[in-house]
Amino acid sequence: MQEILKIKIRAFFESILINIMFFSRLPIYKFFPEIAERRFFKLNDDCPALPIASCIISLPVILILYLGMQLSLDHAIIILLAMGLSMLLTGCLHEDGLADCADGFGGGHTKDQKLSIMKDSLLGSYGVLALIFTFFARYLGLLSLLANSSNIDFIAFFLCIFMSSRISAMLLAIMLKPAKANGLGQGAGELSIQNAAKMGVLSTIIIFIMVIFTNSILPLFIILGCLLGMIIAGIFAYKHIGGYTGDVFGFAQITSEITALLLLAILL
Repeated sequence: MQEILKIKIRAFFESILINIMFFSRLPIYKFFPEIAERRFFKLNDDCPALPIASCIISLPVILILYLGMQLSLDHAIIILLAMGLSMLLTGCLHEDGLADCADGFGGGHTKDQKLSIMKDSLLGSYGVLALIFTFFARYLGLLSLLANSSNIDFIAFFLCIFMSSRISAMLLAIMLKPAKANGLGQGAGELSIQNAAKMGVLSTIIIFIMVIFTNSILPLFIILGCLLGMIIAGIFAYKHIGGYTGDVFGFAQITSEITALLLLAILL
């Protein structure tokens, strides 16, 4: 029994590392090269550890937020620094998916055309406009949140949004099927209800810790906003390509983040 527990803990720790390697540019692979060489990110196997991995990835951004607050920098500067570091840390993974979806959904007429455009590395007009619009939407949303929250509460809310938007995006794999037979979406596999529930339980525990920490129910509304954003992204993906790809996950993450920020702006 003890040996089985050790194996499960080791596997969970490995999943955390795989998530960090896949969703960020943090050089974890340098310290655990054997894990990086042994296997790739698998949606069903690794998603239960995504809440912890997301929190770890957010730590450098939270540090920048904290330092900016301690130095009494202007709110606009703090948000710009945090967003810039966040995009550097993630390698603009989600922004790339958003731009590809915007180009494909907007520029193609058939499913095959849209998937072909999404696979193309060139950036089109729809993608540029989507990046500009969502950048300013997130910037203004975070700026409004910081202006209407205490510094410590803002950091807690930021952590909740950072984590919940990524969790909700992965839940698309329950709503939809892969849109094509190859590619990142298909290669990552499908997500089982059981492992989605594990991911949900762990993220909910973290959210409730933030509820207690901030003495506010706003973290619960962050979950609601992120789920709503995921549903919106899922509807668009199903309408245009009949399922999900790796790009759709990025589109869903950013949509979830913006929807949560919009909901908080209404409530605060």
